[in-house]
Amino acid sequence: MESPRVDGELSLREVQLVTLAILKKIETICKEEYIRWWVMYGTLIGAVRHHGFIPWDDDLDILMFREDYFQFLHFAKEELPEELYIRAIEVDVGEASFVPKVGL
Repeated sequence: MESPRVDGELSLREVQLVTLAILKKIETICKEEYIRWWVMYGTLIGAVRHHGFIPWDDDLDILMFREDYFQFLHFAKEELPEELYIRAIEVDVGEASFVPKVGL
């Protein structure tokens, strides 16, 4: 059972659908630019066990080799739709997140 929603807050399913749309954009860029990537952890478990998301999950776990990550950052700046941008912390920290410029 989901928690009550606050006005303007997305439901878990709505967040999952936006997250899936972001994953599809990432997949398109990676295919076009021959970037190696894969899903891991909860994202992989959800794909195999639930044929989608784990019912309570709302994020993506994506891995890339460091050289592919740099290549992805380069192409993503050009190819991501205007409503998305990447906020990337230094690679040594190993964390990047995709942040909507406007609510999706």
